[in-house]
Amino acid sequence: MEFRSADKADERIDVISSEIELLEHVRFTETCEELDTLTVSVDLVKDPERFQKVCATIVGTNFLRIPPTMNELTPTGSFKTGYPVWLQPGKFNSLAKWLILFIERAIWVNFSAHV
Repeated sequence: MEFRSADKADERIDVISSEIELLEHVRFTETCEELDTLTVSVDLVKDPERFQKVCATIVGTNFLRIPPTMNELTPTGSFKTGYPVWLQPGKFNSLAKWLILFIERAIWVNFSAHV
């Protein structure tokens, strides 16, 4: 039993370390309104494997594997999307998980718009 709790503790430390790393590389900026844009630093995304590992450590291995449901709403290209399979909105989710939700959603919407 001691080994299991030590493994869980190590896993939790990895998640917290990844959350801190993500939060250090994300900024809210302004495009049209105050704080309406999420910006990720080049340092985090210049190595896609590192970026994938950080996000997968926080939300699990389904990060970017299964696209959320998407419905195009308007002729201007607005999309309504569902939640990713890894997010349980009714439960506690860290700020890092919510940020990854918006990052993943933006990636899928842009992918869908250009395919």
